[in-house]
Amino acid sequence: KMIIKDSPERPIVKISQSMLDYARLLEHKMQMNRTKESEVDTLSGLMGEFVFAEWWYDDWKKGNSYSNLVDNFGKPDFEGHIEIKSSVFPFSEKLHLPIRQDYAEKRCPPFYIFVCFNVSNRYKKLITTDTQAIIVGWIDGKTAHKGKLENMGWVNSFKCYKTPVPKLRPMNELREEFSKQ
Repeated sequence: KMIIKDSPERPIVKISQSMLDYARLLEHKMQMNRTKESEVDTLSGLMGEFVFAEWWYDDWKKGNSYSNLVDNFGKPDFEGHIEIKSSVFPFSEKLHLPIRQDYAEKRCPPFYIFVCFNVSNRYKKLITTDTQAIIVGWIDGKTAHKGKLENMGWVNSFKCYKTPVPKLRPMNELREEFSKQ
């Protein structure tokens, strides 16, 4: 697996045991009300939000109480403008930020953030405290929804708008762009 170096453009967030424990506790309560693409969809979605909150607020719990998560269901994850998309996959510049077509038809948040849980084996999607949580980059919603629409690599998967990782903007530009909202 490729180890990514922490940088302002692509920060790495340390996964704590308390983050994982809380995500596992909520996972069963929050089973996403949709068809899941993988067995880790709910856990990785929750963990992606915790990782982003840790980076954005220096507090992974902020905005992530059970009631916050329930209230935000079907809306952008943070401050009404930021949607987190997570993937549990060996990191590579060849990855894409995927946005399901059915999601994109209902809403267009100003910002999508891509969090990758950098695992060594694409078939063993296990998030641990040793897993590298990479905040890969961001893209504005309108641009993301103009991405290439295709299946995510398997015939029966949902169609997704895909933005290649190299087209994502660096995380150190997000706060300035966000302040313009």
